[in-house]
Amino acid sequence: MQPFRFKMLRLPGKNTRGFTMIEIIAVLVVLGILAFTAIAVLYQPDTVEVPTRMEVLKSHIRFAQAAALNSSNAWGIEAATSTTYVLFKVLDDGSTENKSFPGEQSVTVTLPAGFTLSSPASGNVIFFDTWGGPYVSTSRTMPTSRATVDLVFTLSKGSESKTATIRKNTGYLP
Repeated sequence: MQPFRFKMLRLPGKNTRGFTMIEIIAVLVVLGILAFTAIAVLYQPDTVEVPTRMEVLKSHIRFAQAAALNSSNAWGIEAATSTTYVLFKVLDDGSTENKSFPGEQSVTVTLPAGFTLSSPASGNVIFFDTWGGPYVSTSRTMPTSRATVDLVFTLSKGSESKTATIRKNTGYLP
């Protein structure tokens, strides 16, 4: 004789294995909250703003140098104020003509709020000759000799700052 056992009754159309839709949705909501919290803690935009803006400035300097290399005229960048700079081309008669950087809306590039740009101590105007060599001056008058020292720009926001150095003679910008 066998012992008496209860038999489980199944309702028609009900599956007893797996997860219910509510359980799956609850798990997805919890995972979404955890992911949002982790991203908010790990991503701090203040730590990437200065290096990113410095790379933009360096690409603008390289553009001015490339324009001079591909032209019969010198090109340059003038740091008009501590928050703006301008690209220009030196014309054959010695005058200058402002130009726009690719992707910029105006001739004058204005740094975002809170950023300041410090020019090299020897001047706020950088020129590149047709060989890509750097010159520095305090005005848009083309100097007669190349820069004799490395030209260092400092971009800062609050307590964070980055520097870019244009090598004397060669104009190399790492």
